[in-house]
Amino acid sequence: MRSEISLALFIFILSFNVSARNSTLPILKTKSDIKDIRYITKDGKFTYYQRRSGTLLLSTNYKVKEILKAEVGSQFTIHSSSSNKKIIITVDDTFHTYLGLRHLKRIYVNDIGSEEVREIGKGHSPKLHLNDTWMSWFNPYTRNVSFINIKSPTLNFKVKIKNTLNAYFRPDVVMLNEKEVLYTDINNKGIPAILQYSRKLKRVKAIFKSASSSQRIELCKNDKSLFVGEFGFNNSPRGSIIAKVNLKKFNIDKADIVYQSRMNDFGNIKCSFKKDHLYFIKNISKIGGRVESEVNAFNHVKKSSRIISDLKYVSQLLAMDGRLLVPFRGVFYVLEGDTDLTTVGLLKKNVDNTPIPEQTPDGAPVDKPKNEKKEKKK
Repeated sequence: MRSEISLALFIFILSFNVSARNSTLPILKTKSDIKDIRYITKDGKFTYYQRRSGTLLLSTNYKVKEILKAEVGSQFTIHSSSSNKKIIITVDDTFHTYLGLRHLKRIYVNDIGSEEVREIGKGHSPKLHLNDTWMSWFNPYTRNVSFINIKSPTLNFKVKIKNTLNAYFRPDVVMLNEKEVLYTDINNKGIPAILQYSRKLKRVKAIFKSASSSQRIELCKNDKSLFVGEFGFNNSPRGSIIAKVNLKKFNIDKADIVYQSRMNDFGNIKCSFKKDHLYFIKNISKIGGRVESEVNAFNHVKKSSRIISDLKYVSQLLAMDGRLLVPFRGVFYVLEGDTDLTTVGLLKKNVDNTPIPEQTPDGAPVDKPKNEKKEKKK
């Protein structure tokens, strides 16, 4: 009996991992250990990576600089936008010792490639807005969403959400402009809604409300449109809807439904990666079978869909400066963009035929003994 259980467990583990081994997707290759990398630019010029010692390092082709120091074992997370001018860094000092989902993280902002970082506050869900000139974050204890102008920190304001029902709720936030903000909230019945806050009028009004508490709302904004996703939970019969709103004549009541599905998709919409395209995690489960999901590339102009992953159990989707990535069981699969960064900064000759100095795997120059004698010419 015990051997049968062991065999069944072995078969289950084997089947659980087979999809990753059989994937035809390219894997992101870098000079540093991929598990340590937190952000890398499209050209590979700047790489941010962490060490277990509690440091966040910035690597360029010829040098490595420590830009943040925290407790041993701290976890660093980097958030970026399609503008790729600044990044937000969050630091969890108790990542291995305290598992509270509401635990506040320290939040910093940094110009990409700069060694200077500036602490902004503490909270969750930080986000860059308006061409990386503003940023926001959420504090689940005060229920405040804070907004600040990065260049002029005296320009700031807060919006308080009303949700008291779900302690783990995180509002989705977008800034239409410097005066108008949209965010999601839920009422005392658990029904989600979109609210609009006017800084000028200091007034909040609900502009959209879902029909059921078994749904969630997701917001994604690019230069021309706002996309509103409604996704049902678990076995909800609500299914999925994505609507598009024109930003020039903003009126959510005139939203155009561009996508519908009877399945409850997982969302995580990326709307700024490629023109006329939305990328999100689609539920491809069969009735009575296990839950399966893949990344869907949806052309919202032609109304056409294409599954672009083959991992069966996709749960995350990242856009990182020209690359669309799926983190999956310790590996980063590349859906769009360059895949091999191991050749960036390798030895080659300059225009004046002067060799570029040797480098360590992290990109730092190799120091050679100064008393090394040159060979005499014969």
